[in-house]
Amino acid sequence: MSGGSAYLWMAARARNALRRVLVFGIVGGVVFIAALIAFVIVPRSASRKALAVAQNIEAPTDSAPTIAARDRYAAQINVADSILNATRQALVPAPAAVIDTFPPAVRALRDTLSAELATLNRLIDRAENAPLPTSYRALAASPTVAADPRVRVLLDSLADIERERNAFGAVGGVDPVYLALTSRATAIGREIKGIADAKRGEVRGKLVLIRPTPPLSSNR
Repeated sequence: MSGGSAYLWMAARARNALRRVLVFGIVGGVVFIAALIAFVIVPRSASRKALAVAQNIEAPTDSAPTIAARDRYAAQINVADSILNATRQALVPAPAAVIDTFPPAVRALRDTLSAELATLNRLIDRAENAPLPTSYRALAASPTVAADPRVRVLLDSLADIERERNAFGAVGGVDPVYLALTSRATAIGREIKGIADAKRGEVRGKLVLIRPTPPLSSNR
């Protein structure tokens, strides 16, 4: 026999194993029987323990009656609140009617002033939200503001500034002269808005004097 020491060692081990077939068979049989016993007995023991634990667990309390009682009481509370609110509303006295005792001419003036005030509010809001020459010109064109002699002068100045600014339209906002003219136009627009605010205050003062007052409720 040849092949080196490793070959000889492996061959010797193989011969020894062949001589001990009976021993290996006995060991394998014992291991198989032990495994079979473990697979049969252990699950049964675990099942018995699980049943014992399950028997000690208390059954959950049925919450359906409690929930039904809660819903029933909540519905009763809602009904009581509705009845209480209806009773309170019934006890509140109706507001006294406003009787307009002014003559027709004064009532017509009041309607005119109300419309004038609404127009001023709309135009002033537009000038505040969009501070542009078009907004200021629209505000100055309203009859109430246009009646002021200062507005005509301001409009002429605004038109002159816009003509000068249009000459710098090619370079736009980068030119210092263009920026200065824009700032001047904004200042003129604010002066127009200031006049409009003063006019609006005058209109409001006139309306207060001819506004009908509700009758005083008597204390019981």
